[in-house]
Amino acid sequence: MSVDSLKTCDNISELTKKLNVHRRLLDTWRDKLNPPELEDNPPLISRDSTLREEVRHLKRMLEDKTLEENFFKGALKKIKT
Repeated sequence: MSVDSLKTCDNISELTKKLNVHRRLLDTWRDKLNPPELEDNPPLISRDSTLREEVRHLKRMLEDKTLEENFFKGALKKIKT
C-alpha cells in the first residue's frame, strides 16, 4: 500500500509525514518490490572507481619520474666531481 501510494503521490514529503516513515525507507521498499532496470542505471563501476584507478596510475608515474630524477642527479654529481 505504501509503495502504491508512492507511485501515485505528487508530494513525497507529505506522504512520509502521513505514513510517519523516513523517505529513504519508502525508497528502500519501492526498490525491493520493483527493482530498477539495469538499463536505466549506470554500471556500479562508476566515476569513483575510475578516478581511483587514475590516481593510482598517476602516483606510479610520479614515483617513476622521481626515481629517474634522483638517478640523473646522482650521475650529474659524479660527472661534476
